[in-house]
Parts: sequence; structure tokens; C-alpha cells
Amino acid sequence: MNVDGFLSSLKGSSDYAGQIVHVHEESEREPVWATVPEGFDGKMQSFLAGLGVTEIYRHQSEAIQAALDGKDVLITTGPASGKSLCYQVPILRSLLEAPTATSLLVFPAKALARDQAAAWNRGIGSISPTTDVNRPVAVPFDADASRGERRSAQAAARLIVTNPEMLHLNLLPRHAPWSRLLTGLKFVVLDEVHTYTGFFGANMANVIRRLLRLCEHYGSKPQFICSSATVANPKELVERITGRPIHHVAEDASAAGTKTFVFWNPPPHQKTRMEGQAQLERRGP
Repeated sequence: MNVDGFLSSLKGSSDYAGQIVHVHEESEREPVWATVPEGFDGKMQSFLAGLGVTEIYRHQSEAIQAALDGKDVLITTGPASGKSLCYQVPILRSLLEAPTATSLLVFPAKALARDQAAAWNRGIGSISPTTDVNRPVAVPFDADASRGERRSAQAAARLIVTNPEMLHLNLLPRHAPWSRLLTGLKFVVLDEVHTYTGFFGANMANVIRRLLRLCEHYGSKPQFICSSATVANPKELVERITGRPIHHVAEDASAAGTKTFVFWNPPPHQKTRMEGQAQLERRGP
């Protein structure tokens, strides 16, 4: 699409004259690449290749390294910037290093959670069959989960992919069958944390506190890795939800095309020429 030509036609139209009040352009952004942190064996490289990853952005490298250093992490880069990889790599390393390690991935929407579970299992499928990671690794646990999925989640899954409601209504009040998960819990992923505002956010903060009390009871201390879209105070929001200081990764190093923002101020009650013509045709001669 020729944006300049389209804007010129709008400005030259009598129907839109004077209504385009400002045009803001952001230039194309080149990606800034970085290397995957050292210390990963061939299994990790196979996992990344299974996800189609050959290079990582600088913000991904920063977030991964912070998580590997034991910090709680928040990533607030733009859409399609690879935020999922920022928790996939640290989680997979924990699974490979400790046969009892588990992680909990919390998404606000069931469809997103199931997509993530499928992506995890595809990536794990690219690892050598001799890996110590049990399969299926990621099991969805939501209201649509079958009886078999629920049994598998409790008995053997290394990754539980769920939502806040299932944490509140099932896992936390009936925690005994989940003792294996809670004892080995290394990471808790909170995706789309910008949705946890208002009463929903206050409820989520209480759910997280209940979860951490159970983790203390079972002898684990998981790290948080959180991701968020644009929100005014992401660091403050996540620290209130988790009750912990957070390492914030905000600089987006991914590629981006040119963006044009058009500010249009339409007249409040003025009819367009087409609306006026339609009214005349309805009235007749």
C-alpha cells in the first residue's frame, strides 16, 4: 500500500479536508542480534532448531541470562518480539539438569495456553530420544482438559499449562495430588500480565501469595518470568502481583517496519456528501 498516496488523496478530498491534523512516522528498525548464553549442550540447540530459532535478539539474551542468574524477570517488548523464548530456554535448562524439576505456565486465555503446550511438545520432540525429559512434557490443565489429561498433569507432566481460575479453584485448595509439581517447582510464568488489573489483578495477587505459601510448605522457591504488552507501569504492576523485586527488560531489539500514525479529527455533526445524497434520494423529487 502506498501510504503517502493514500494520505494525499484523503487530504485532497472535500469530504475530509482539514480533518487529518497530524501524521507521525516511525522509521524502520533493524534487529540487534545476540548470542545464546554459554553452557548449553546439543539438546538445547536441537530444541531451538525445532522452534525455528537460529539467532536471538539482544533483549532475549538479556532476559534469559537474568533468569539463569536466579532473578525474577519481566519482559515488555513489542508483539512478535519472541517473548516466549525468554522463558522457554531457562525452563528447558532446568528440565534437562534436574529430573524432578517442574514449571507452571499461567495464561489468561485457554486457547493461548493450549497453543503454548503444543509448541512446547513440538520443540521437545526435536530433542534426542535419550533426553531425560519425560513426554508429554507440557500438559494443559483447564476446564476442557480430559480426565486423562488431568491424571497425566498430576502424575508425570513437567510443565503444567493453566489459567488463574484453575489455580484458584482446583490446584491450590486440592494441593496434595500436586505435591510432585509443587516440590520441584522452578519457574512460574505469568503471561499477559497487563490483563491483571483492578479486581482481577487483586485476586491474582492473592492467588500468587497462596501459591508461594504452598511452595514454601513443599520446600520450593520458584522464580517468576512474566511478559506484558504495553502498560503504563509494568514493573510496579508485576512487583505488586508477585511481591518481589523484578528485573525489567524493556528495550526491544527485534526488527520492525516503518509505521505511520494518522491523527484524524472528524467534524462532530457534519454530514458527509454521500449521507446527504442518500437522504435526498430517499425523499424523492
